[in-house]
Amino acid sequence: LPDRRTPPGRRCLRVGPDGKPCRSIVDGEPVCEATADGSGNWACAPEAPLADGAHLVHAMAFDGFGAVKTTADQSLTVDTDAPEAPVIHAPRDGTRELGAKTEFRGLAEPGSVVTVEVDGDEVGSALAGGDGAWGCSAELDDGNHFVTAAAEDRAGNGSEASASAAFTTYTELAAPVIGTVTMGTAAKPLLG
Repeated sequence: LPDRRTPPGRRCLRVGPDGKPCRSIVDGEPVCEATADGSGNWACAPEAPLADGAHLVHAMAFDGFGAVKTTADQSLTVDTDAPEAPVIHAPRDGTRELGAKTEFRGLAEPGSVVTVEVDGDEVGSALAGGDGAWGCSAELDDGNHFVTAAAEDRAGNGSEASASAAFTTYTELAAPVIGTVTMGTAAKPLLG
């Protein structure tokens, strides 16, 4: 299996011989044991949470006659740290955005999923790349809005909401208005 990021206490699920004990070994130490059901599935959870960081885990199955079968080591990463709140680079606080769609961009923990909320409602999400950059867009009504973003890492840890940015959207420019015409000299009427 590929490298995984798992919160502590996540149950280990494997397939073993029906009705026979199976044991999970983490970093060379047994951490829990269970009996496989009729389909060969079994699950167990360590009594003590695993420490944050990388671990090697494998399972051992016992057939009751002294034979033991062991799986190959698999990598497992425990991550209990919440990511930092994302940073919103666009739209910036106090800006005016012209167009039918508003673009949201910023930085967050690489590999985290960033959820964008405008006026308290979710409008989109994006995966932060290896450099932490993320971006998405949404159609909004003309008017004043505020945006926040939050990130969730691969282990399911959620960040605090980002600082909010207030912005205004509009889809077309207002036509100029000519007020009263005041006559100056004969060659130069004043408009305003």
